[in-house]
Order: sequence, then C-alpha cells, then structure tokens
Amino acid sequence: MVISKPLISVIMPAYNAEAYIKEAISSILNQTYPHFELLICDDGSTDNTIEVVQLFQDNRIKLFKNKKNKGNLKTTNFLFSKCKGDFITIQDADDYSVPHRFEMLLNAFDEDKDLGMVGSNYLAVSFDGKELFSGNLPESNKEITNIAQKEVVPMLYASVMVKKAIFDKTGFFPVFFNRKGYADFDWMARIQEKTIVKNIKDVLYV
Repeated sequence: MVISKPLISVIMPAYNAEAYIKEAISSILNQTYPHFELLICDDGSTDNTIEVVQLFQDNRIKLFKNKKNKGNLKTTNFLFSKCKGDFITIQDADDYSVPHRFEMLLNAFDEDKDLGMVGSNYLAVSFDGKELFSGNLPESNKEITNIAQKEVVPMLYASVMVKKAIFDKTGFFPVFFNRKGYADFDWMARIQEKTIVKNIKDVLYV
C-alpha cells in the first residue's frame, strides 16, 4: 500500500498513433493510483492522433503539439522539461499499463528509500492482441548491474519510474542520439550509475 501521495509525471510522445493511443491513455486514466499528470505531445502526426486525444476530458491531461515532426528524442526531452511530479514514468502511445502499475512501482519506493528507479516485467503482444512472450528481467540491483556490464539491456525503458531528484542529476537524452536510437538505453545506464535500481517481477506493462 502506498503510504505517501506524491505526484507522478507520465510522459507520452505520440506520432501517428491514432489506432492505439486511446487504449494507452485509458490505461493511465484507469490507474488505481490517481495522483498524476499525463503529458502528451503530438509529434506532427499526419493522422488523427491529436483528435483522439482531444476526446478525453480529464484535467490531468496536458496536451502539446509539435508543428512539424521533431522525432522521439526531442519530443521526449520537451516532455521531460514539463514534468512537475516527484516521480517520472513513461507510457508509449502504442502500449498500455495494467491498472495497478503506478501503485506497485510506488510501493517499491516506499519499501526501499534508497531506490532511485524501478521497472517491471512486460508482456509482448501482436497487433491483434495475441500474447507473444513475457519478459523475464533481472530483479536486484546487483543482477541488473552485472547484466548491463555485458552490454545487455536489463530494464525496459517504457516500464520504469524514476525519482525526479535522480532525473535532475542525470539529465535529458543527449542530442547525439537523435534519430539514431539507443538514447533510452544510455539514459537508464547513466541513472544506474547514480542510484539503486530494481525490477518488479510482475508484468505491469504491455
């Protein structure tokens, strides 16, 4: 059970996500832990992504729009700059979270005050909803560190929640990675150098 009631900043970059973003947003609004802001930025979509977002009437949603496509890295950094919460987490526009995701991640922070970032296992599904495989990520800080040293990614970026105080020390995605990929892996690696991290064994992200 979550003891305190901190604010969570949830960031959602979105580009041509018309087919999936309704489910992604609904999965956040239906969380058992209600104290969050959902920051969505439409990255110059050419479909009806922004119109779908505008169907939701919830004052926790803050919608931004890029006039032209800037790419995921720059859009993510923009959303990072708007975060006001005590914690930051991610929700991809084409994925969804199980209802108790936030509650369980916050519980991990309550149980270990030294913890700076926590992720979870995940379920991969096909476009038609068929289950493909479930993640089996390492749980402890020691296991995560050992695996990272082997250049294997030990945490799922979209599943993690990080303390804002740790984020402020780590910073944004380096522009070097713009439209190249791997920015999220670099970001998590830099966080792992500064704090204790762990994964929850439960599947909280799909």
